Amino acid sequence: MANLTRVQSIDDLFGNMMKRFLVRTMNLPMPGNGDALSIRLDVQESDKDYKVMADIPAVTKDDIKVSVDGMVTISASQSRQKEKKKGDKVIYSERSQGEVSRAFSLSHDVDTAGADAR
Repeated sequence: MANLTRVQSIDDLFGNMMKRFLVRTMNLPMPGNGDALSIRLDVQESDKDYKVMADIPAVTKDDIKVSVDGMVTISASQSRQKEKKKGDKVIYSERSQGEVSRAFSLSHDVDTAGADAR
């Protein structure tokens, strides 16, 4: 019996080549290597309430939004700007911006009036 080998489509091949090029030449974050903006969650349930802890690296508290209306939605945005100057001349300038959002439901209804975020 012959072995089958998966062949990448041309779109996959060029998409991956472009992604690697951009990551290496422009120092962009690569999804999956920990640099990309992401939300990691821990959810704890007790008899009285839920406790949701979100870890969103490199994002300030002011850039995080939480809403509870049937679904719990956590979103964050981030923008960065780097600039290197030599005298009055800019020799390097870079801007990046990103947004991330996670939405999930809990196993019981949530009292939205009693919900708070810290």
